[in-house]
Amino acid sequence: MAEITGDVVNLTQEEIEAQKNNMSSLIDSINASNTSFTEEQKQKEAELKQKENDDYFKYTNEVYATKSKNFALASEEDHQKLLERIKEAEDIDKSAKKSNFFADTLHKVSVLSKQAMFSKDEKKRLEEKEKREPNTVQEIEINNEANEAKIIAKPVEKVSNGGNIDYYYLATHDQLTGLKNRRAFDEDQKTLILDQCSIISVDVNNLKYMNDNYGHEIGDLLIKSVGNALAHNFDIENSYRFGGDEFLAICKRKHQAKTKVKRTLKELDKLTKKHNNEGYVFSASFGIAEFGDVEDDDINKMLKRADERMYEEKELYKKANSQYDMRAIQENNQQVQETQINREEIKAQVREELLKEQEEQKQKELLEKQKAEEAKRPKTADDLTTDEYNNQLSQELQEVKEQAIENTVSNKVSLSRILNNIQQREMDGSSQLFYICIATIDMNALIILRNTRQFLDLMEEADVDYVSCSYIYALFSSGAAWYGNNLPVTGVQKIFDAMVNACIAKRGRPLSNDDILKIPDIDMFKDIYMQ
Repeated sequence: MAEITGDVVNLTQEEIEAQKNNMSSLIDSINASNTSFTEEQKQKEAELKQKENDDYFKYTNEVYATKSKNFALASEEDHQKLLERIKEAEDIDKSAKKSNFFADTLHKVSVLSKQAMFSKDEKKRLEEKEKREPNTVQEIEINNEANEAKIIAKPVEKVSNGGNIDYYYLATHDQLTGLKNRRAFDEDQKTLILDQCSIISVDVNNLKYMNDNYGHEIGDLLIKSVGNALAHNFDIENSYRFGGDEFLAICKRKHQAKTKVKRTLKELDKLTKKHNNEGYVFSASFGIAEFGDVEDDDINKMLKRADERMYEEKELYKKANSQYDMRAIQENNQQVQETQINREEIKAQVREELLKEQEEQKQKELLEKQKAEEAKRPKTADDLTTDEYNNQLSQELQEVKEQAIENTVSNKVSLSRILNNIQQREMDGSSQLFYICIATIDMNALIILRNTRQFLDLMEEADVDYVSCSYIYALFSSGAAWYGNNLPVTGVQKIFDAMVNACIAKRGRPLSNDDILKIPDIDMFKDIYMQ
């Protein structure tokens, strides 16, 4: 027996085996039923298809014989809606499937029931088809919830003007011009006596010109005007619009084709003159093909010849009326624009080059002007090289400078030892320290320090103790004390003694730049750096 625990049912092994046997039997029964039903269904479908072919053949002959427009066929749109509704029913049915074994089995049973149900409806549809009335349209109504499909005979709908919707007419005629369409031609060509006919291929001229310049409404007017002209001259029953700017006309007395084409062109020319103020142009190109121009002639060969001759005429028309060829106009405009762009690019390039030349010329003139001004301006020490500066010195000063350089020895000076000596003398209090002066070996630069603190900072910044220098003088109020790596030179000593006298005259106050420049023979040094 089954033991129940909560919501879960536990089956015994015997019950599971029994259930599997029952399911296996049920599946075998369903499969056998499906096989039998499928074979029976195939046979019925073959019979139904044969009967439908017979009915369609009978109906086609009736249409050609009577040209009746009361018999309406379901449109392709209605057929598509039917397929969509059937697909929706299948999707709903699939979503109802369960994932477990019992639900799948029940689903197969339900499908089998639906197939049997539709089998009955198929038989009913055949009976309804035989009873169909001439002014009715058959529709299929599907009830997804009840799994039923009914075929009903629905009366033709009434439109607002009291007329009937003629589906056959809509399927075989062009909506814009009212002429027959390609489908109608495919039916009509079967009844043509080709050896008495001419096929005229027609293509509207200047349609793009009219659309682009006046709008698509005027383009539609051009299409309708060509259609009306064909209907007037070839009869509306023999005029077709294949779509876009393509038309076809049949002349059942082939010797009259050229005359009717001329009349059509004349009618379109009258319309052009009538709308001269608006600038509208009504024209078309024609290609005529008569039966028997080639061996084994047929309708397809005639259509091809008519198209080829029409395109030849169209090319001649374009050459003679190039002002209406919008593609050529657009290509020409594009070329003009490209040429204009190229010209603008060339102009821009020329302008850029001219501006560049002008800028270079301006820079050149500016440099020449600066050079001329510099040549006029007296040169300062900064403008001169060392040799040029030395050559400007007096002969006496040049000799002192040369002697000072020659008296320099190769030994390096210990700055820390010099600093100690200066500090000890300053600490004695017998004299005041004014400046510490350092002259370079080439005697071109003089460094003037205010006190021992600046001297120490210079040592730390240079990170050296032993340096090569020419003269080091400490300027005390008692006189200029000589240090350094050189032999005394009287002319050099005089310069620093004069600096001591200048400091005494200022009573120990710092010397200004002008004060230093007034020191006799200070011009020996090209560069003076005062801290």
